[in-house]
Amino acid sequence: MPDGRIALFVFVDRHGVWRAVSRDATGTSFKVEGPCKLIPHAPTNKRGTPWGMPRVLPIRGGYRMFYMQDGGIASATSTDTVVWKQEPGLRITAEQAGVSATTTCSVVPMRQGGYRMYFSSLRHSPSDPATVMKSATSRDMLRWLMDAGVRIGPGAPHLDQNATDPFVMAAPDGSVTAWYFVQPASGSAFRGPSGLYVARSKDGLTFEASAHTGMPGGNPNVIVRSDGVRLMFLSAMDRERGPGIRLVRLD
Repeated sequence: MPDGRIALFVFVDRHGVWRAVSRDATGTSFKVEGPCKLIPHAPTNKRGTPWGMPRVLPIRGGYRMFYMQDGGIASATSTDTVVWKQEPGLRITAEQAGVSATTTCSVVPMRQGGYRMYFSSLRHSPSDPATVMKSATSRDMLRWLMDAGVRIGPGAPHLDQNATDPFVMAAPDGSVTAWYFVQPASGSAFRGPSGLYVARSKDGLTFEASAHTGMPGGNPNVIVRSDGVRLMFLSAMDRERGPGIRLVRLD
């Protein structure tokens, strides 16, 4: 946010997307502000499904949120992060991605201009087949063209892992780092431990190796604080308190 504080947007089951804002620029303590309001674009919102897994980026004059909608990825814009107006059409449809449904996406700027988004196919339960992580490019964040092939997962040239809910950050040299959740699954040769993994790519397309982070949780989201410190927020489960958000400071 302009004053250095951090805003988090989370999907609350049966209640839609809610907003929480950090009490100061450290981003370690948050106050729940309440629900966000979505003004839907009726011709796009055909199924009336709830907006889920929000990811927010700053844009000129406000913010753009990407989220799951009707089996694909939709977007909405806001000037105050409270009221969001859905943009016409889906950014990526399931048919376009070649999957039955997608997760939301993570969008990074490309060194040569434009943007690349990363997302995975949607896995409803641990018994479902392995998911794939794919990518697409755009000049304006609205019209997206799928990249050929699979980044991570069955069909990828190097990493055959069940990559779910990726979050990706770009470096100035054009390389990217991806964090994603992995479980052994049918259709994938991977039989390592479940958990959050990290992989890097020099060109944003080819990921050759990964490492198990050991950090508990999934659906990662990394925010760079005003002082340059990287904070990772993870969905997590507490046996006594139920679902919540875990914070990890990255080195």
